[in-house]
Amino acid sequence: MSKIRSLIIPVLNRLEVLKRLYLSIPADPDLRILLLDNGSDAETVDFLKMVCVEPRTFVTFDSFNHGSAYARNAGLTFAFNGLKSTGVFFVDSDVILGRGCLENLIEFQEKTHAAVVFSNDQKKEGFSFKEFMAADFKPSFKQKQFQTSECCYLVEETFRKVGYFDEMFFPVYCEDMDYFYRVKLKGGKLLSGSKAYHYHFKDSFSGENQELEEFKKHRLGYLEEYYYYKWGGSYNHEKFTKPFNSSWKGFPRL
Repeated sequence: MSKIRSLIIPVLNRLEVLKRLYLSIPADPDLRILLLDNGSDAETVDFLKMVCVEPRTFVTFDSFNHGSAYARNAGLTFAFNGLKSTGVFFVDSDVILGRGCLENLIEFQEKTHAAVVFSNDQKKEGFSFKEFMAADFKPSFKQKQFQTSECCYLVEETFRKVGYFDEMFFPVYCEDMDYFYRVKLKGGKLLSGSKAYHYHFKDSFSGENQELEEFKKHRLGYLEEYYYYKWGGSYNHEKFTKPFNSSWKGFPRL
C-alpha cells in the first residue's frame, strides 16, 4: 500500500522563485502539494489558480497574512487529518529542491527513526545558484547545521506528540525553534546529515515587499523576547521544561 506524504508550503509572493520550487518537486503520484497563500498579490494568486488544477496540488487562498505558523498549522491539519499523510515536508517558498531531496529525507528518517530530519542548504555552503543548477553539481554536507523549517521532514508520530506551531510567533521567525524545542522535550531526535540538499534564496529574493520586510525586522526583537519568556532562555539555552504562563500580557500580537 502506498504512503501519502505532503509538502506544506506557505506562500506570500516571491513568485519567480516559487515557480522554480514548483518545478523542482518530483513527479511522485503519492506526493501531495499544499500551497497555503497568505495574502499574495494578484500575479501570484493567478499562478496558484493555474497549478491547483493538478490533482495532487491543493491551494488555500487568504486575503490577509496570518503568519507562517498559521499556514503551517492549516497544512498539518489537512495533511494528517484530511489526506491521511504519513509524513510532511516543510518547505519555504524561496527554496529550490536538489536532486532526490525528498526521497533522501524519507530514507534518512526511516533509517534513524528521528522525529525531524533536515536538508542541507547549499547556499550556506557557499555555492552560487548557477553552480547549484549545473548538471554535474556535487553537493556538500555537514553533520551539524542550524536547524530550521526551511526544508525538513517529520512523520505523523511527531505531530501527534508535539501538536501545532505557536501562532503567537507572528508573522514569521522563531516559530520553528519553538517547535523543535518542544520536539526535544518529547524525547524526539532532530537530525541533519542526510544526503538531502536544497538551495535557500532567502535575502536575495526577499525584497518584493519592503514594508513587510521592515515589519518583520521590527517584530524580530519582540519574538526573541517572547521565546525567552516562554522557555527561560534563547535557542539552545532554554531552561524551562514547560512553557511560561501564557496569560503574560507583554507580547503585542499586531
